[in-house]
Formats: sequence, structure tokens, C-alpha cells
Amino acid sequence: HLIWGTYLGGENEDHGRSVTTDDNGYIYVNGSTGSEFGITKNAFRDHNSGGQDYLLAKFNTDGGCKWSTYWGGSQEDRGRGVYVDPSSSFVYYTGYSASDTGVASAGAFQTHWSEGYDASSQPYHDMVLMKWSVIGYPLWSTYLGGPKDDRGRAITMIDDDVYVGGTTSNNTVMS
Repeated sequence: HLIWGTYLGGENEDHGRSVTTDDNGYIYVNGSTGSEFGITKNAFRDHNSGGQDYLLAKFNTDGGCKWSTYWGGSQEDRGRGVYVDPSSSFVYYTGYSASDTGVASAGAFQTHWSEGYDASSQPYHDMVLMKWSVIGYPLWSTYLGGPKDDRGRAITMIDDDVYVGGTTSNNTVMS
């Protein structure tokens, strides 16, 4: 039987793509949104930066939203995987981005989007990996990719190591 259900979204295209829980029963969501309103609560970033942005959220065991926020730049940003570390202190997110700003943090492994375009002049994506606190603020965020398409789809941890799965069209960058 259904214990609870809720909506998180606004006036445009919104997707919840991945969900996980921590040891305290809190629920974390990774997805994307094109909405301008109806998304944020206790947000780190309270506005959509353009197109689809990451939609990151935390809910309590009764379905109440603890925090939800936008993350991304002026192009398409899509959230896909989410994982909470074994200590329930940090949340790791993955996905992909075609934005050249608003995604990577200073000092990141790869601070810039690897500029590349398809035959229709549409931007390729870079995989994105992010580490957030469980109280809703980013600790770091990095691109991972080359001039062709790279997309993060799933994420997990073994011991202290983070593993990301996805797809790539590059033949040298990701190995």
C-alpha cells in the first residue's frame, strides 16, 4: 500500500531520474527541470539558469521536502544518478551538461566544458560529477569529458571510492 506520494515540479518539463536513501531514511532525488518556479525550498540556487537544469532534492520519511534546488548553466543540464555515502554525510550526483558555465566549481578536476558540436551545431555534453552536503549545498562539481558526447548515468561507492557509469563518444578521454 502507498505510504505517501508527492509532486515536485513547476510549469514546464520536469523529470525525477534517480532516487536513493541514507541511513536515517531521508530520500534524495536527482533529475532535471525546465520550470522557472515551483521547484525550490531552502535552495542553494533559487533560479533556473536556462533550458533544463539539474533538480536536486531531499525529502524526509513523511514526504516533506527538506530542500530542493536548481544547479546548472545556460544550456541543457540533466541529472541521472544519485548516491549517499555510507556515513550519510555526503550526496554524490551524476548526469551531463552542455553548459559552459554554472556547473564546475573552482579547482575542480575539469573546470570547463569540452567544447564540441554535432553536425547540426548542437552542443555535445560532458559528464558531470558533484559532491553535496546532505544539508543542501555543493562541496565540488566537475566536468568529465572531451569534445564529443559524454553522459553520466549511474553512480555508486565502494569504500571511499566513487564510481560513475555512463556513455562516451570519445575514444581517449575517459579511460
